[in-house]
Amino acid sequence: MATEFIKSCCRGCFYGGTEKHDLSVERDFKAAVSNSQNTAICKPPLTSVSVKPQVGCTEDYLLSKLPSDGKEVPFVVPRFKLSYIQPRMQGTPSHLEELEGSARASFGARKVELSSSSQHGPSYDVYNPFYMYQHVSPDLSRRFPPCSETAKRYGSVCDLRTNRLPNSPGLSKSMFDLTSSSQQFIQRHDSLSSMPSSSSSRKNSQGSNRSLDTITLSGDERDLGRLNVKMFYNSSVEQIWITVLQCRDLSWPSSYGDNPTISVKGILTLPKPVHFKSSVKEGSNTIEFMETFVFAIKLHSLQTVRLVFKIQMQTPRKKTIGECSLSLRTLSTQEMDYSLDISPPSKISVCHAELELGTCFQAVNSRIQLQILEAQYLPSSSTPLTLSFFVKVAMFSLGELIYKKKTRLLKASNGRVKWGETMIFPLIQNEKEIIFLIKLYSRSSVGRRHFVGQIWISEDSNDIEAANQWKETVTNPEKEKNTELGDSPWKQACACPEDVTSCLKVACCKHNSEKRALHSWHIARMCRDAQDSHGLSLPRAMLSQSQIKMELPLLYVMILLLNIFDFSSGITYNKGDTEKRFACASQGFPQKNEIIKLYLSSDDLKIQCFFQSEIELTSKEFLSVFTSGGLAPSLGIINSTYTGIFHFNLTLFSDRVYWLIDIPRENITKNTDIAAVEEWLVRITLQHGLNIYTTEGTLLDSIREPILQWKLGTVMTKNDIGKLYPHVVDLKTTKCPCANDVVLLGFIMNTTLDGVYIGLSFSGFWNYDDTTWYNLTDMVYSQVGEEHTELSMVDMVLTNHFLVILTSLGLFISGDLRYPSSSVLMFSRADFCGFERVDYIKGKLWYNERCFANREHFEVDYVTITFERNRTLSEASSCFYSKEPFLEWLPCLPPISKGMKTILSTVVTFLVDQEQSSGVYLFHNQKKTTVSVRILKNNKLRLIQKFPLFLFPSSFSSPVGMIFHPRSHFLYAYGNQVWLSIDGGNTFEFIADFDDDIIKNTYHSFYTSDITFVSRSGKVYLTKAGLGRYSKIGSISDKIFTLYYDHMGFIHKLTPDHFEAGGSLAAFGNSKGIFGQAPDMGFETVLAPQYITLNEMIFYAYVPENEPKESIYTKKFNDIHLGKLIHSRKTGTAYIRKILQHNTPEGFLSSVIAEIIDPFGIEEVHESSCLSSSLSINQAGNFSYKLSLQLQTSGVTSSFQDSDIEKTVVIPGYSSFLITRILDNENALAIATMPETVPHNMTFLKGSWFLYNFGQRDGRTWNIHSKPCNYWFQQHDDSLSLNVLKYIDLGKSHALKIKVIPNTKGVQTLEIPLLKVVVGNPNLLEVKVEGYFDGTDSYLMEISAASKTLRQGSTSLAFIVWGASTECLVTTFVPTLKSSCSYLKSMHHIPSEIIPLEDWISGVHMDSQGFNMIKVLPINYRPPSNMGIAIPLTDNFYHADPSKPIPRNLFHKSKKSGKFKQCANVSTREECNCTNDQKFSHAVAFSDCREKVPRFKFPVTQYPISLKIYSEDGHIPVETPYLVTVTEVNNRENWNLKHTVPENVKKMKDYLESILHAPVYNPLGLNLSIKGSELFHFRVSVVPGVSFCNLGEEFQIYVDEAPLPFPGHTLIALAAAVLLGGLIFIAFMFQIHNIHPWDTCKKLMRTNNVNSTNITAN
Repeated sequence: MATEFIKSCCRGCFYGGTEKHDLSVERDFKAAVSNSQNTAICKPPLTSVSVKPQVGCTEDYLLSKLPSDGKEVPFVVPRFKLSYIQPRMQGTPSHLEELEGSARASFGARKVELSSSSQHGPSYDVYNPFYMYQHVSPDLSRRFPPCSETAKRYGSVCDLRTNRLPNSPGLSKSMFDLTSSSQQFIQRHDSLSSMPSSSSSRKNSQGSNRSLDTITLSGDERDLGRLNVKMFYNSSVEQIWITVLQCRDLSWPSSYGDNPTISVKGILTLPKPVHFKSSVKEGSNTIEFMETFVFAIKLHSLQTVRLVFKIQMQTPRKKTIGECSLSLRTLSTQEMDYSLDISPPSKISVCHAELELGTCFQAVNSRIQLQILEAQYLPSSSTPLTLSFFVKVAMFSLGELIYKKKTRLLKASNGRVKWGETMIFPLIQNEKEIIFLIKLYSRSSVGRRHFVGQIWISEDSNDIEAANQWKETVTNPEKEKNTELGDSPWKQACACPEDVTSCLKVACCKHNSEKRALHSWHIARMCRDAQDSHGLSLPRAMLSQSQIKMELPLLYVMILLLNIFDFSSGITYNKGDTEKRFACASQGFPQKNEIIKLYLSSDDLKIQCFFQSEIELTSKEFLSVFTSGGLAPSLGIINSTYTGIFHFNLTLFSDRVYWLIDIPRENITKNTDIAAVEEWLVRITLQHGLNIYTTEGTLLDSIREPILQWKLGTVMTKNDIGKLYPHVVDLKTTKCPCANDVVLLGFIMNTTLDGVYIGLSFSGFWNYDDTTWYNLTDMVYSQVGEEHTELSMVDMVLTNHFLVILTSLGLFISGDLRYPSSSVLMFSRADFCGFERVDYIKGKLWYNERCFANREHFEVDYVTITFERNRTLSEASSCFYSKEPFLEWLPCLPPISKGMKTILSTVVTFLVDQEQSSGVYLFHNQKKTTVSVRILKNNKLRLIQKFPLFLFPSSFSSPVGMIFHPRSHFLYAYGNQVWLSIDGGNTFEFIADFDDDIIKNTYHSFYTSDITFVSRSGKVYLTKAGLGRYSKIGSISDKIFTLYYDHMGFIHKLTPDHFEAGGSLAAFGNSKGIFGQAPDMGFETVLAPQYITLNEMIFYAYVPENEPKESIYTKKFNDIHLGKLIHSRKTGTAYIRKILQHNTPEGFLSSVIAEIIDPFGIEEVHESSCLSSSLSINQAGNFSYKLSLQLQTSGVTSSFQDSDIEKTVVIPGYSSFLITRILDNENALAIATMPETVPHNMTFLKGSWFLYNFGQRDGRTWNIHSKPCNYWFQQHDDSLSLNVLKYIDLGKSHALKIKVIPNTKGVQTLEIPLLKVVVGNPNLLEVKVEGYFDGTDSYLMEISAASKTLRQGSTSLAFIVWGASTECLVTTFVPTLKSSCSYLKSMHHIPSEIIPLEDWISGVHMDSQGFNMIKVLPINYRPPSNMGIAIPLTDNFYHADPSKPIPRNLFHKSKKSGKFKQCANVSTREECNCTNDQKFSHAVAFSDCREKVPRFKFPVTQYPISLKIYSEDGHIPVETPYLVTVTEVNNRENWNLKHTVPENVKKMKDYLESILHAPVYNPLGLNLSIKGSELFHFRVSVVPGVSFCNLGEEFQIYVDEAPLPFPGHTLIALAAAVLLGGLIFIAFMFQIHNIHPWDTCKKLMRTNNVNSTNITAN
């Protein structure tokens, strides 16, 4: 057919000069169709085309090949299958390419390329070669006066002009009459919004209300013209025909000139968009295109998408000036005309969202049910920010808001979101004129919501059909007696904004057991209200051209700045994988897509970070734009007790491509001693508190981690390690309890090569080359002698402070890792009497992993060793235990008494439970497996058992081991089964049964609570700590391997020669990529479904009668299927809630109760013709039934076929039947799922019974997979860590609050507590729990833990989301509570006057009277004693300098006193190594360093001693019951205290004074008075019994300007008194003897005056 058609086309081109050939193409096309036998094609809509001579036709390629003799050209075209083939990219294709293009899209139905002279009209082209995929950056456009119309001589290749040719018949009006407008159907889309708005008023996808697209345009600005198109679907060849007719009233900006060139670009918004483009035309008010585009696409695919047109300028520069779109939902075989309004382009992707909802009026219950089903065609984000969606529903009565509800926030998948949520709105009598306003919102990952669209549902809707639909709901309410869940008269309404089509469809309504289908589609247009509360309108003149052309990164910054107050500082876990947006490193330049591993050394921590993006923008561009917006990353450093926030520098250099931060070490930690210290979790976010682009990593303190300070042995090269690979038979790992990235890997060697070889990694084995390998062979031989052979490592354990290695020649224990005495680590050997190499190679080390950072006195590590043998009478035990330093190994079994008859049991495992101070045994013999628990006190095991023996069932026949999950009280026993104990071994709960397979190893992650089981067959299973369900995650084929979890919970597969990390670096946590794709957990059998309710089914697993007994278990459901999803190959999903094991009905030994999430697809008539008949059921045996068909309609083929075997007959209300055998065409045998409900001797008409296919004849039609994470987890606490450590002091309590948010799409949330709380040591703390559901169905739990005794200890507190999927990152939250003193808790003296640090440094701080309040102490100063200033008797030096002389050292007692502390055994003050903190410390321990002290004037009276207690929870004043004692550390006197003692404290004060033999004071209102001089040094201590902490504080006061001290002051007073007394006595004696010295003086003076006068006269 195609050959004949192309011949006809060419013939018309060659002989176009005569009218005879005008209709030849049409006749040849009809003939081709009639003659075609292999290809069926409908007649295209173009039925008549006039053909005129083509100008320049002789130069055509085909004409140049035309024979000169006029013979017919033999034209051969290969047959082709009608399908869509992408056209070539931009360019000028040759004629051959044009021919190929016409073939690819069946454009033979149109016309070949013909042309005519300009005076005779337009030309006609066959196809469009100008297809090009390109990204056009849309921009806002203005309205300008239209340009003059111009004509272009050469049209496009699909040009169908409306001008008619002379003497040619008219075009078909039903198809192509493009000139007649009176009968043309123009489809309008009227807005349902309260105010009209354009697409330019839509906010961007991140919700920013400052987007350039939030401009409200005037009416004439929005009127950019109309685009006329035609469209229809050719069903016979499955093609869509799109004809672009013309653009009317088109306007464009004046900057483009009067004659720009314009084209139309079309986009079919399929998952893989299909683009096409018209030819370029000269701009005019009306532009004729007349071009047709054909694509072979399935109709059902097209009806779910939209067709978008963009009007594009080509010259003088390329730009989109307008756009429009229409929905293809109503696409049909009837050709339709559309006139589309052209609107300004949007900066963001045009939104075409549709919302599907349902309404049901229940008159009996006086309520309206509104069901939010799903949304589709949702907008996607063009930025790295992800979008989630929710729906808000408001119910109005008489214009007043009555109720307001909203759905959950869900992420979109392929532009769709399924809520499936039902909202109930109660009605009362006075509520009239009910109106529902439904709004669709999006929310970006930065937290800002964005309005997408809305729809009104009411009786007075603008659209008549919408109003009728609402009336139908109200006037035909559902009857209560016929109402069943899920059988309501649901209406489906689709909503979309702007120029987006929405639909309102009434589905199935049930009335009086009668189904009524109402099929009416309502076309409505959803527009966003321009005055929506989230909108922002700006004057258009305010925006410059440069503002319009903003770069994408700047938009990110605007979004973040505008939304800064909407972000929450809390973290919600399980919402999805956290993207890795930052690449950071503390050593060298950060590498892209690498996990963040930072290391803290003795220097400052310098971190470089750059931003990673999927779009084509460099890190430098992001960095500069973010920085210019005031945004820089923040770094959170987190462990179980500490959270610190640091900010990157905001100032950048011009050439920098990364952010930089420099943190002094002392700002993170001031400790530098070697000790067990937690590895920090680092969390980098873009601006603290926003939680945007959160990226996690680790920070390791490399100078404090004990094992990193040593050389374990002789360092080996890579070549040396390579030589060991052939001799390795197994691998062993052990990791640091506090820093899981510090890990050791040991090779277990065969007998052909001796040696102990261990690799050390501090980066979590992410890179094989980062591992340092050591040879410890010489160390072992130095202990046992060179004569021994066949040396190999067997097992090893790294505790907090020691490394224990079990070798074939004995057990070796390292020295204390905290105290390096040499560069090479030394080991000692532990001897076990009677044990040889054959015993050691079968030995196992067991260790309860606990992190002892900030170690308490009651925390100690235990290591146990078991030997695979029964002990003899001469041996102490077959298992031993020891606590650090592991010098003494004690037997774990009590001695055997002579004459005692007992069945010897092997100790499989012995563990020490530090929480409950007990030892836990796992015993096994040929008859039974048991667990025994004994009390451990003072490092000795008591003979009395703490709990009764726990006896496992006989099915647990092959126990392998028992282990505590790290940092928790979850105890797992494993072997051919797995059991869990949460009470220290008292009871166990069954978890899993692996039948003939055995679990050989377990691997744990404390961070994610992951537990991985690996069986001997290589299968890998995953569970979560405390969770009662598990999943199969894959298998491992390597013969020699081990698994390992790093500090962040990434799992690694380690082999001798390479390491492999699981999961993508784009996400953290539960990573299983090393095991491949998640396996199908289904099993090879047939399932028979049985409905219980509309939402619940029972799936029965079929076991054939001839199934061997030993393989029956392979045909049954088991515990692994609990909580999983059953998927049908056809369609449908169900959630397994319960596993059932039973012996009846016959053939079904197990079943599951499942909740339907998505309905399962039933068989159609073309798949099973028996569905066309009625069905009768009769008994055919004890357990079988005969199904018989009875044809209802003559002439219809209906019979049972072999393909119907293993299908299930489902009859609502009765038992289901699994077809097991076909007797003949009308009869089949089946077994019933519920024999009690079999409809005996009943006939069911066609359509009342159904067939489901869950068989396996042509491959299993169903599978079982893990359920996606179904719960979100929030921790309402200041700490950002998943492993929190909280201290509870004596008499105090601590509160925790946890929130679990269901994310169970389509699954019913049961009103039962979602959390289970387990206390590891219930005797230590008093725990109170309160749980409740909030208004959003989220479950909140508040826990209060208080100390109740004087007992110190620690306990884990587990919160288990028991219904969570194993796919969740967080299912178990395990905080640790210590009944002890926090290392962060301390008491501080608050001075009466605060002196700034800079004044302390300068030594000058003046008060208001000009008195310097800082005293610089003399060098080697000692305070006075009670014997005088010059006789100091204290041992404490202040401002010590051994190189300077010691003042006040004349007396013998003074010479004997005084001892240097910090400056002991050094010669200069510089060698004392006093830090700034020590120089300003009040502690007497640092008195050598103290240089300056507070100075006061004499006398000091009523000085308030103000005390406060500081802890991680803040600070509180010291008051009762915190009574205190006060002492002067230098034994000085001349001071006293005043305080008030309430009556309720007096008795306690008297009691304590009698015990402490010291005065006890009430700290509240305590005042100090000092009558001495110089330095007084006081110590204040809290009395014991009120706190676990030894709270104490010291402070100093220097009293200056005091009077002379004794005896100087006394001597002066006595001398003055004697002198004054003598004068008084002399005066008295003169008076008695009448002696008047004054008169005598007067006379004498008078005589002298007379003598002087006489002399002058002479």
